[in-house]
Amino acid sequence: MEPNDTNVTVSLPININNQFSTIKHLVIDHPCALNELFSIISYTPQITRLSFIHKGYSTFKTDMISPIMLSNLTHLSIYGDHLQFDKVQMFITKIDAKLKVLSVKSLAKDINYLNADCWKELIMKNFPQLEKFHLIFSIFLESTRKTPLYINKLNTFNSLFWIDRQWLLQAEISLDIIIYSIHPYKWYEYQSQDQIIDPSNKFLKSMRVLFTIIPYYDDMKPLKQIISHISTVADIYHLEINEEIFTDTLMEILVLLPELDSLQISSLLYSNPIYMNNKDINVLSLLSSQNQITKVYLKKITKMEEIDFLIELCPRMTYLKVEFLHHINIQLFVRVILTKINMKFNHQLRLLCSCVKVADNDIIEKLNRMINAENLLTDYTIKRIVDDIYLQWK
Repeated sequence: MEPNDTNVTVSLPININNQFSTIKHLVIDHPCALNELFSIISYTPQITRLSFIHKGYSTFKTDMISPIMLSNLTHLSIYGDHLQFDKVQMFITKIDAKLKVLSVKSLAKDINYLNADCWKELIMKNFPQLEKFHLIFSIFLESTRKTPLYINKLNTFNSLFWIDRQWLLQAEISLDIIIYSIHPYKWYEYQSQDQIIDPSNKFLKSMRVLFTIIPYYDDMKPLKQIISHISTVADIYHLEINEEIFTDTLMEILVLLPELDSLQISSLLYSNPIYMNNKDINVLSLLSSQNQITKVYLKKITKMEEIDFLIELCPRMTYLKVEFLHHINIQLFVRVILTKINMKFNHQLRLLCSCVKVADNDIIEKLNRMINAENLLTDYTIKRIVDDIYLQWK
């Protein structure tokens, strides 16, 4: 048998003679049919961790399988290119285990993977003690007719079952692929040392969309299809873009996301208002009046005009964080922002954070003197936490 031949099947009968192995960790890194898997694990009652790859298009004859006791099994990982959700259901109901960690990854065209109520019922009935749940489910976008949709959205991934366990739903977009995933809670948002932003009340609005590679098209129809697909699963409240993006493209995306609460951007490619056409100006005006964004995180800034744009775009922004100031003096950065905010009667910005690699107490003193001398603020606090400088005002 060739070492890379994954099509070879080795038959092993179900263990009926009490011939047991002491194996505790079992990793099957080649495709394996579920019936074959049950034959294997019938010999390993002491197993604690099981990871396997499902053999695509193989049948699962449940009538030939009796439930199997795996009382020590705590970690289960399942991967399959063509693994349908109903097979996962059937497999889980056939094992008696006290799982603590369950990981499932599938590329199958089966939208039932996004049925939160089915997952809830499956977990509560079979693994009520489950501590961590990882799900990765990929959709390859084709035509609107061919791409499956979950048409019964009730935002059930935001129900108390998911909130209590702090398992959050995310959708990652990479060109024409949507990767849905559920992970244990790891808050990606923006927190200060004083916990000014408290994530505990944000679980009800936890759905995040992550752009790793932005799909650029001649028109917005394909992008609308992508956002529409995600919106059939849950409302979208957080957007993260991990590459440079033109301001006009950003605005086109934001128009499709009216419920957005937070925005994280790697860097902006700024379009000078002088060169903006009437359509872009109207879109900016519309977004400014309607969007609900309260938190903005810009990883890298090269021009102060980028901040001007974000202030115009997000008048309800209460928190702004900029991680890297490229050739921009921190005093100039703070002065421009505060001057801009003071000129706007109703702007909500009250917390500013910037990372300064050489931050020290002298910088804090200089900022204090500048703010007081120029009457930029009256009631404020400023502090340094490692390399982060926090400025908060009332």
